[in-house]
Amino acid sequence: MLQSFPMPAEVEGCSCYFARNQKEYENEQYVYVDDYGNNAYIKLDGHMIKIPMEEGDFDPSNFSKVLEDSEYRISMSGKKTSEQDETMMFTGQLTVLIKKENRTITTPVYGECGC
Repeated sequence: MLQSFPMPAEVEGCSCYFARNQKEYENEQYVYVDDYGNNAYIKLDGHMIKIPMEEGDFDPSNFSKVLEDSEYRISMSGKKTSEQDETMMFTGQLTVLIKKENRTITTPVYGECGC
């Protein structure tokens, strides 16, 4: 099960963070967080998972992102809903493939990327 979590202490500065909906977002309970180029974080079945990423893995113009390591594949898609200064709001869908179980978890997401 994909679980929500507060902002990881390692993430500072520019980042993307998404919750299942606007209420969880406002309560800072996220299902996905990344730091714009080094690591992405999700929480599955009670375990925090950190997946390495590279800068440029995210295209804000059409809001698509795919991250993968030996155990997981995370993909996100959606659309930009607004933009202010250096922050962009998005709505979309997050899908996590757990490779060893051949199990997929999908959830709607609401959140932002910015500095």
